[in-house]
Amino acid sequence: MKSLPTTVLGLAFLVLVSVDVAADPFRILPNGRLVVDTAFTTRGIFTCPPSIWYGCVGSGTSSVTLLNGMSSLTLRFTGVDTSLLVGDTARPVGLGTIESVPNGGGFTFPIRANPNWSVLNFALSVTESSPLASTRGFRWHAGPGGRTTLNFFGTTFVEFPLPPPPKPFHYTDTEFTIVPVGKQGRTLTVSSAPGSVGITADVAMVPEPSSMLLLGTGLAGVLYRVRRGAKPRRDYPARP
Repeated sequence: MKSLPTTVLGLAFLVLVSVDVAADPFRILPNGRLVVDTAFTTRGIFTCPPSIWYGCVGSGTSSVTLLNGMSSLTLRFTGVDTSLLVGDTARPVGLGTIESVPNGGGFTFPIRANPNWSVLNFALSVTESSPLASTRGFRWHAGPGGRTTLNFFGTTFVEFPLPPPPKPFHYTDTEFTIVPVGKQGRTLTVSSAPGSVGITADVAMVPEPSSMLLLGTGLAGVLYRVRRGAKPRRDYPARP
């Protein structure tokens, strides 16, 4: 019969091993591809420029109301709290929605003294708790005013660092790339009509640059061998 100290040490070792395995965010799928457990939350903040503060209520929060004459419009952001498996192939992931709630008809977004100046600013932060605790952000500036729609322009992608993956994989980051919403490839377009628009990103792991270089070199070698093999063979006349 084993002594009590030996049994206790054995149980402690099993617990440590279990904790270590559970803490590993990477998984290798049956097809040999690597995926990583990713968990994150999002938060959106609207801010109004000083020149229209008199017609803006809620600047610095996730819900802002713009005033224009006798009508008003509330834009409200709702974030997400989600988790998913991310691989080397991009997959669409929702980051939240912006809801438009008009009060009164005929609302148009206000105009600033210079039409090229932004009417409204929006900052979206993505906070990962897995695989590493980190926060990144998208920032947009919206304009011009005087219309029933408002177009946001700004950051389109952010990257989050990854812990060292198991060998032989070489991934350094997880990349979130905003999927364009609206016309002409604009990042985001909101309307003064009732409704909502979703913010979506393509998410995938990104290989380290050296791996991409090796991959490119390998492909070049394959193409070179294929081209050499494709050369026509010379048929020499038989000796008399």
